[in-house]
Amino acid sequence: MTRTKEMPSNEEMSLLLFARFAAVEDPRRHAHKVVFPLELLLLIVFGAALSDMPGWQGAADFARLKEAWLRTLCPWDGEGTPSADTLERVMGMLDVDLFAEGFSAWMRDVAARRALPVNGVQQVAVDGKSLQGARTPGAPSVPMHLVHTFLVEGRDSLLVGLAPAPGGASAEAAVAADLLSLLELTDTVVTGDANLLTGALADSIVAAGGEYVLSLKGNRGPSHGTVREALCIAGNKEVLNEERAESLCDSRTDGGEEAGHGREERRRGWAFDVKHFPRVWSYLPHARSVLALVRERTAVTPNGSKTSIEPHFFVSTLNPTKAEAMATFVRAHWEVENGLHQRLDVVLHEDATRIHNGPGAQNLAVVRRAALAVLKTDTTYKASLPRRVRQAGHDDAYRTHLLTLVIS
Repeated sequence: MTRTKEMPSNEEMSLLLFARFAAVEDPRRHAHKVVFPLELLLLIVFGAALSDMPGWQGAADFARLKEAWLRTLCPWDGEGTPSADTLERVMGMLDVDLFAEGFSAWMRDVAARRALPVNGVQQVAVDGKSLQGARTPGAPSVPMHLVHTFLVEGRDSLLVGLAPAPGGASAEAAVAADLLSLLELTDTVVTGDANLLTGALADSIVAAGGEYVLSLKGNRGPSHGTVREALCIAGNKEVLNEERAESLCDSRTDGGEEAGHGREERRRGWAFDVKHFPRVWSYLPHARSVLALVRERTAVTPNGSKTSIEPHFFVSTLNPTKAEAMATFVRAHWEVENGLHQRLDVVLHEDATRIHNGPGAQNLAVVRRAALAVLKTDTTYKASLPRRVRQAGHDDAYRTHLLTLVIS
């Protein structure tokens, strides 16, 4: 993403939360029969998401309870408020691609306004999330799966793109390539799990001027096998041969011991020239290094302690002398899980939302992500995200503030 240090004027940045969805047209054919305009329906679903009133019935209840507030922001003729059926029908008819791109373009615009990190390198984490309660028509056992591109910046991390992966996790790489093609990847390191380690995706990242650190697991059989064969103890491929790792590596890192959440943890890493692993180099000719990370975790319980030691492998375009930098990117990658996926489930209860209409479920997923973005951005109410949600549910002025909040 191209960054600039010049900030636009307040007038340029003044926009309603849903103003970026203006390109989404009302799908209803007979405009003269429309009682509730599309702008009102969007306002309702956004307001309901901010107030943690999920689902179509939750949104309809929100509209009924907050009718007076809604009329001040988006007046309409006639009496009453939209029913759950109306909200479900119209939201399910909206163009899902335009709706998702409206949000993504908005977030990319926000990201472009930010200055580059001090070290001049930014990180984009790519990860998928299944909506456990949203079942797509014709495939009731397969939850909706969305792929996210997430700009990792600690507390200021930002979701900059999302798109559905119709084939589930196995289709993540192709969807990720499309999402990443919308970003400026110069001075950017892309991180992802093993589903993203494909030649096509790696090629596209490098062609766009980016770097990558991607997880290497058993789904890349020959490549994963040759690394384990070279670095693990003979007869036990789950234990790293640290003596051999020391003899082959170009650099190493040791994060030291950390304690928290009832466990103690230590992460150590070794980076190797990819030429030690011909199968990996053949598969990914632009790769320069393989990183081996060992995570040693000791869980402390009333009945004693239990220690697990797990080796993890990654392939990267970064120089093998940069073990510490690679390990830092690997750890920071999980901000997409903690800062996005967990908050969607814990704060906005996404996995508990059971919407069976595929397009409507996806459009509501976009709404929840927009709601989370403004909840995280607000600085006027010094409180946790759950408390901000409760405040938005009861305080009309605060909800209005969130809907008109400038994300920067």
